[in-house]
Amino acid sequence: SSSRKAEWEELAEEPDSVESHQGCPNMRTARLLLEGLVGLSQRAEMARNIELSLPGMVKILQAGSEDAKMKILLALQNVLCQLKKSKASFIAVQLVGRLLPLFDSECSELRELSIRMLTELLQLVVGRDEKRMRKEVWWALVPLLFRMSDQVPSVAKASREALLAAAELLKWKTLKHLLQRERLWELGACLVRTS
Repeated sequence: SSSRKAEWEELAEEPDSVESHQGCPNMRTARLLLEGLVGLSQRAEMARNIELSLPGMVKILQAGSEDAKMKILLALQNVLCQLKKSKASFIAVQLVGRLLPLFDSECSELRELSIRMLTELLQLVVGRDEKRMRKEVWWALVPLLFRMSDQVPSVAKASREALLAAAELLKWKTLKHLLQRERLWELGACLVRTS
């Protein structure tokens, strides 16, 4: 958009504005860079280059603002769907553990986005990565059960869908059966017994 272009031009004319104290990007610059990253990640040729930035993106997932974390998740979604299946599968296993802390975010949009992304990651795994993903997803089961009672209906729905995807991956018929019948008390008891 023209306003976005104007912001970029203004930043280009002010070299001192790009970095604040101690060489860290200021908030406005960081926001623009992240918005640019989301846009670039939608283009197949750029998605492959952005893959090299994954370690930095993961750091933002751990320590960035909620807005920054949401933009990183959107960029990661775009990148993963454009990579070869085997590469996307490998990265998916690495990312699961990074999503779990986001389930407790005060921001309901970030909770929902991170839970929906977990569902996508579970569906990306192929071959040998399936076994590794089964180990990773165990840690998500109880947090997802709690989120099924989230006050925000879309978060609760996303949690149920993620648990169904986990049950599918784990080939756990009892879990799937209880979820389909929404028997939450029995579901909780089932998870406690097996965790």
